Amino acid sequence: MNILPYSRICPARIFFCVLFLSVLLAGCSPAGSREAMADTESTPAPQEWSDNSSTLAPAVSPEWQNLRQALARDGLAGREVDALLATLGPRLEAPMGRKMTELYRSKFLRKKETGKKPAEDPNAVYKGVVTEQNAALCRQFLQKHSRAFAQARETYGVPSSIAVALLFVETRLGTVLKDVPENALYTLASMSQSTTLDSIPSWQAKMPGFEKHEDWFAATMPKRAAWAYNETKALVRYMVQNGIRAESMPGSFYGAIGLCQFMPSNIDQYAADGNGDGIIDLYEPEDAIMSLSKFLFKHGWKANGTREQHHAVLMRYNKSRKYANTILALAKLVAAPPAQKKAAPRK
Repeated sequence: MNILPYSRICPARIFFCVLFLSVLLAGCSPAGSREAMADTESTPAPQEWSDNSSTLAPAVSPEWQNLRQALARDGLAGREVDALLATLGPRLEAPMGRKMTELYRSKFLRKKETGKKPAEDPNAVYKGVVTEQNAALCRQFLQKHSRAFAQARETYGVPSSIAVALLFVETRLGTVLKDVPENALYTLASMSQSTTLDSIPSWQAKMPGFEKHEDWFAATMPKRAAWAYNETKALVRYMVQNGIRAESMPGSFYGAIGLCQFMPSNIDQYAADGNGDGIIDLYEPEDAIMSLSKFLFKHGWKANGTREQHHAVLMRYNKSRKYANTILALAKLVAAPPAQKKAAPRK
């Protein structure tokens, strides 16, 4: 390719090149840039995770940044996620401390039993639950939410007496929604970041001889933390999708939520919108009723099933024979007409 010397370039060509460039640059005026910025500001892009610490949102405490980054890598990033994480206070030991103490005592401190253990009654129920008084409370709840129970029964074939009995056993019909002071997000988030024995120092005294079992802690705690992270991830996704606030989400020792006490990892597959408002809120009776009925149906509940089959399905909700026995017994009492009081004899 031949290139002409600069001295031989035509001045006219230079003029037209300059003119052409001027016109081209005019299309990149500041006004065009402001329009582009306006479009961007009207629909903010999701906040992406970056190794650059300057991108960390100041609203999220430094001790939760590892969790924030992990969630971002799994596709959960942006203002809504940061707003949830910003509600978390200083990381406490209690959530993981409770769990590890329970596991430790069960594994290392349980006294060796001597002699034959008496056989457990296969029909045993929770003490004080299957009573006429509690059945009456269930009937009142059924009447108050009759439309929701009817819809769940028609959709999934789960009798209303079973559904209401399950709600009574789980949360006393929504009157007992938590057994720890922390909300569910805090409980799970804290557990997810507690991977070593050093993260629960104040609980070590509750586990005598823990020094002899440090290998067990080193193997067990990361597994529990990984489980908690998966539940945290599911809970954050659910909260963002449905606009649920952390402070309005009481939970169990291990982060179960709502009247029906779902673990967050069950929500995507089994939760349902019972009142048709486009939001799944497991603290709303209609949504909780529909969701637990869907869970039982998906695990094999059949309207014409035997007691043994129904018992097996209920144990998928909670792996306890006594739990399933209690629900079946309370449901039977709820469905039966109230016992008539004997009239006092006339004098």
